[in-house]
Amino acid sequence: MEGQGFNPAPAPTPAPEPTTTPDPASTVEPVPQDSFAEPATNTGASWQPQQATAPQVGGMNIPPAMAQMPAEAPKKKTGLIVGIAVAAVVIIGLVVAIIVMAMNNGGSNGSDSGEKKGESMSKEEELKMQQRNIQREDDIDRFLTAVNDYQTNNSGRTPFGDGTYDKATVAQFARRYIESDLDIDGVEEGKSLRCDPSKSSSKYACDQFSDPDGTLYGFTVDLAESDAEGVPIAYKNMDHIVHVYVNASCGNEEGTYDSGTGNRQIAMFYVEEGGKIFCEDNH
Repeated sequence: MEGQGFNPAPAPTPAPEPTTTPDPASTVEPVPQDSFAEPATNTGASWQPQQATAPQVGGMNIPPAMAQMPAEAPKKKTGLIVGIAVAAVVIIGLVVAIIVMAMNNGGSNGSDSGEKKGESMSKEEELKMQQRNIQREDDIDRFLTAVNDYQTNNSGRTPFGDGTYDKATVAQFARRYIESDLDIDGVEEGKSLRCDPSKSSSKYACDQFSDPDGTLYGFTVDLAESDAEGVPIAYKNMDHIVHVYVNASCGNEEGTYDSGTGNRQIAMFYVEEGGKIFCEDNH
């Protein structure tokens, strides 16, 4: 086959490789490596963390940060409810307080009325007692004036002698200087004197010698101790008796006497209503 030219068959033209557009996500920029660091290995796959799916409330996506926060209560409604509740409590409290005060006032007014009535009655009775005692003291003063008149007309002697009860002398004194209708015949010492209204045409007969409660006065006569002071009398209860102590004067303490200067000096004691002992003397 010399001399014949040899033309080998032309090699087939290779098909062009498909052109691929590089994926930006898969393209990894070369990172400068330190000479001592291990080369980075590119796995050829890109990885990105998945984001948590936000919970849905009422068809709306709520960011996780907001989903973790407690829902705020409606301020306006809560404040209104609280205000109404407080107002209701206050009103109920006022109503209860008014009812209680009304009940207390009613009860206290009733008791106060009773107490005031009792107090007024007590004060009224006390006032009446004081008025009766004042009249008794006036009567004792009047008796003492009668004794002084008797002394003036009898050379300074008293109707009570030397401290003994002489019924005739006392009767003369009582009828002439106190009450003409008095009758002491048969009445012993320390008893109330009798009065006979029939002996007088006056409608006031026997009134002058009677206690405000209507009881007639009487007399007792005692001789005082000699050279003594502050001696208590023996009578403590109201008995409608004028207790005469001869040779005595009223002591500094209620219901006591001091020795006087003889039989012409007397002290008259009377136990009043309430227990007070009134004294008058002629010294």
